[in-house]
Amino acid sequence: MPAAVLNAASVATQLRRCRYHDGLLVRDYVFGAQSVPLAAFAETPHDSRSACIAVVEAASAPEQLVAATRPLGAPVVFACHGGTLQWWKQTTGVPQLLRSLPAAHIQEFFLRHKDDFSPSNIFEGKTRRRLPGQSQLGFVDAGLMPFVERTDGDRLSRCIELAFREIESVLGRKLASVQDMHNAIKATFWILAAKALHDKAVDNFKTVALADIDDLFARVGRHYGVPDDVPPPGRLWHEATVKAAARIAALDDLRNLSTEALAHVYENALVTPAVRKAYGIHSTPGALVDYIVWQLRPWLNELPKERRHVFEPACGHAAFLVGALRVLRQSSGIDDGRLRHDYLKHHLHGLELDAFALEVARLRLTLADAPFGNTWDLRGGDMFVGNNLQNGARRCGLLLANPPYEKFTKRQLAAYSRQGITVAANTKASEMLRRAIPFLSDGACFGVVVPRGFLHSREAEDVRREILTHCELYEVDILEDKLFQKADHEVAVLLGRRRDGHRAAGSVWVRRVRNAGMDAFRDQFAFSSEQQVDVARFQNTRSADLRIPECSSVWDYLSAYPRLSSVAVAGQGFSFHGVNLPAGAETLSTRRRAGYRECFVTSRGDPPIFQTPERTWMNPSPAVIQSPRLGLRGRAGQVLVNHARASRGVWSMKGWLDEEGLAIKGNFLVVRPRPGIQVPGLVIWALLNSPLANAFVYCLATKHHIIGGDLLNLPIPQLHPTWVAAVSSAAIAYRTAAKGSGGILTAEPNPSEVKAKLLQMDAAVLNAYDLAPQMERQVLNLFSNSERRGVGCKFTGYYQEGFSSCLPLRFIISEEFSSAAADVTAERFRPGESRHVLDALVAATSSEEEE
Repeated sequence: MPAAVLNAASVATQLRRCRYHDGLLVRDYVFGAQSVPLAAFAETPHDSRSACIAVVEAASAPEQLVAATRPLGAPVVFACHGGTLQWWKQTTGVPQLLRSLPAAHIQEFFLRHKDDFSPSNIFEGKTRRRLPGQSQLGFVDAGLMPFVERTDGDRLSRCIELAFREIESVLGRKLASVQDMHNAIKATFWILAAKALHDKAVDNFKTVALADIDDLFARVGRHYGVPDDVPPPGRLWHEATVKAAARIAALDDLRNLSTEALAHVYENALVTPAVRKAYGIHSTPGALVDYIVWQLRPWLNELPKERRHVFEPACGHAAFLVGALRVLRQSSGIDDGRLRHDYLKHHLHGLELDAFALEVARLRLTLADAPFGNTWDLRGGDMFVGNNLQNGARRCGLLLANPPYEKFTKRQLAAYSRQGITVAANTKASEMLRRAIPFLSDGACFGVVVPRGFLHSREAEDVRREILTHCELYEVDILEDKLFQKADHEVAVLLGRRRDGHRAAGSVWVRRVRNAGMDAFRDQFAFSSEQQVDVARFQNTRSADLRIPECSSVWDYLSAYPRLSSVAVAGQGFSFHGVNLPAGAETLSTRRRAGYRECFVTSRGDPPIFQTPERTWMNPSPAVIQSPRLGLRGRAGQVLVNHARASRGVWSMKGWLDEEGLAIKGNFLVVRPRPGIQVPGLVIWALLNSPLANAFVYCLATKHHIIGGDLLNLPIPQLHPTWVAAVSSAAIAYRTAAKGSGGILTAEPNPSEVKAKLLQMDAAVLNAYDLAPQMERQVLNLFSNSERRGVGCKFTGYYQEGFSSCLPLRFIISEEFSSAAADVTAERFRPGESRHVLDALVAATSSEEEE
């Protein structure tokens, strides 16, 4: 191919070899304020989600031009530059040049890579290949699509917020009343809808003028099936709406806008706190929608095409219906766009109480299947009235739902009672599933997002039994509360299908996403932990409990060990009366006073574990003490533990040794050796600060606060003087190193020495438990890249990056291992094994056998 014809047109010729037909190749494609000579898409409609390849023509160094195409959402960019074709990987940061080809080699290159660059392959790299067990394409950045959609959503949200301010400026008042908010939200959203439909060249909107408010509302109303709807009445509202329209009209071209970006606008700019509370709105994140829908796609495709009806009760802005639309479109086998649209609109069904959310849902489905019509089966109504849920469940082949998590209010229950409706559950999520799951037909799939408490609550036990008895449960996921932008929920996801009576129960995947790993899940569907368990483990529990803790094999192994309750008592510290304090009574003092006792009140300032919290003085008079609990009369050798978690991460518990026996307030738990038990408080302190105790609280305690009952259930090693002495010795050495000797030359602690002594103390505790090396590794893996605060040194994990062996911590920190590690550098270029490594491993094996 001569260099003179190396341009977007010649690349388009090559892309046709990769199965891009003319409907997927767009010349001079505009996105936002930019354009590219050629864009290739996986399907219609064309948007950031379906974008696969961008082609640019660069007269100078192309990197900057390639980076500018990021908002298009295409993971592959070809740059025609100086007689060569450069293949770039688009990323969320700096683009990566993968290859540079002379013109003569281009035809051969595309023939060799026609399957790699095919629309289906790249689209799956952006979507399905992010799933567990799938191999990701090396030239596709899995985080690009979520990044572009968030960026677009933020841009639109800022514009909507400014439009609100324009409206307030004209009205001369804040949008405080319910009617004002309704008018403003509806007006701005309908204007935004008209702008998006115009830019995407949807019929009836190609010639719309946003400044003509009456005509705009008439067109949007006809599109939504409400032709008599009118803009907010009155001169001021008309003027305000015109100004808002001017603001939205100034937006860059929206033809590349995906429906996920629109959902971001709904969640962040259009839903007020009052509306969110009234309807229990917690918009389903796009990443979670994609994950659930794509995980269930193989099961859905097993059903005959006529059975692939999708039902989303409490659909809100139709997050799941939009995701299911894409899956149905790909698997329909229908090439004709109009016929495919007819198939889709007859197989997607939504039910929603909030009328405004239904408007958003209609627009999202319209944009997701543009340029076709808007006759979707979206119905308004209360899902608990009549047989809406039962009928929808009977009909569908796929039930998808993220229902409201709130409890029914007394007013709602009274209203249902007056209508003769029986509500059996306390929460709306449990009631919805109670009415839907039993009515699914054989082979029907379900993907539901529920509050985490659903996995074990008493009210949901009958639903869990139904699932375990009559369904094939494929997956249980637990996601912490940073999943949602505007809500604070820990949630669970259940994926399964109704069993036909011949399918074995099998095993269940249990996966978890911690807050620290939430970004990795959003971008790459990466989980913090996962394990596969036999479904009988759930079936055999007394209450059909669906919880499985991380490191479950470790806790199963330790289930036969004694508990902390066998050697210690634990409980909360004392509490003062609140509003019932006697007049003029005082409770605390910063200085010594007659009759007052010295005490610990708070861990303010994050005191290190080798010291004690700040001291103050408390009034022990019965007139001010509400409950003495375990904290009013202290005892030397007791351990204070933070009642509120020190962090949401794995290092959530800290213990302080009180060698004097002061009073302790209820901000702390008090752990005290039982009388006559030969376990000093120092050893209990070391146990409670150990990685195993923190892992126990992290994996098994379900409350936001650390509860005394949870601590007392902590497994401890069988009492033996040898390990008690070893832990005591290591704890003393660590505390001495961390506090410093106080000498003239060594007044300040040495952080390296402190860390070494801390590791020795942790190793002594773990050695006492006698865990198998693989189990110990499971526990310590939890602490990777997690900061351990208040220990006198920088501590972010137990293993160096790349270290994968399952060796006991006591061996890793030993001199033998240090010598072996040093020797690897000297002998790594020599044939054979390092003598020091072999000797160290033999020593470790011998040590294991002796024990």
